[in-house]
Amino acid sequence: MLSENLEQNPEVSQNIDTEVESSVSVKFGVLTSLGNIELAFLANDSSHNINTDPDLDLLHSAQLLGRAESIICLLEDWLGIDLDFSPIFSLDTDINRIKVKLTFLNSNKDETNAELSLPMGIIKCLMPPEPELSSLMIWSEVPCEVSLASVDVSIQQLEKLSKGSMLLIPESFELFWRCYVRLSADPLSVFSAEVDVPQQRFIFDYYDAKNRNDVSNDVQYSSENKEIEVLFKTSLLISVDKLLGWAEKPVFSLGQIIARFSVRLKNSQTCFAEGDLVSIGNGYGVLLRSMRSEIV
Repeated sequence: MLSENLEQNPEVSQNIDTEVESSVSVKFGVLTSLGNIELAFLANDSSHNINTDPDLDLLHSAQLLGRAESIICLLEDWLGIDLDFSPIFSLDTDINRIKVKLTFLNSNKDETNAELSLPMGIIKCLMPPEPELSSLMIWSEVPCEVSLASVDVSIQQLEKLSKGSMLLIPESFELFWRCYVRLSADPLSVFSAEVDVPQQRFIFDYYDAKNRNDVSNDVQYSSENKEIEVLFKTSLLISVDKLLGWAEKPVFSLGQIIARFSVRLKNSQTCFAEGDLVSIGNGYGVLLRSMRSEIV
């Protein structure tokens, strides 16, 4: 095996460790039925350099993987598969992949930084990682679209909407106001949250892959005649572990009061108006300020 070759060539191993520093990371990949799982060791020290000699590259890869055996074992337990990594020499250009930074001590007791990259489809099949692994993970933030509510209106009410009209959001007057958050790059990945109005934040529900009901089936998208979807006009950057409800505190602070957000109104998946959220008693409404013909 590669580790045996490394032991048989100590001089080569020493040369690898003394190469000049490089900014290129060393990446490994595993192909699964749901997509590639990739692990990149960030080039923050000389032991993470790629060499031009193929033999050195091969031995260097074995060395890196050997030192990272502890983190790889934790990842295998979480993912439920054997990670038989192979080196990858191409850059990851898929912006839709979920990235997780890993910081751990390798077998030499050196702090090591790595990045796990995998499709959301794989993550949605998993249970939360155990604390031993989750404590080493920092999840990336991803752009998300927030669907605050779906409002039923009659055809006559829909036709009467115009600039200056007020559209009430009935759900906002209820004790528990729920919203749905979906990935901008993957609209089928939808997560539910409670709108905590007093604290101006979202509290995300726990996502359980074993007992999940796909919340994308619960989201009521705008129908052709009588349902209006109210969405934040701008996307929000939210870390994936919060979306899944896996974070220690699965809470996303809005950073400003809800009534200061602008929204879009959609009907039949088409944006037909924009407006501003306004506080009305114990709930909220949308004050329309532009209709489709005025929206650029």
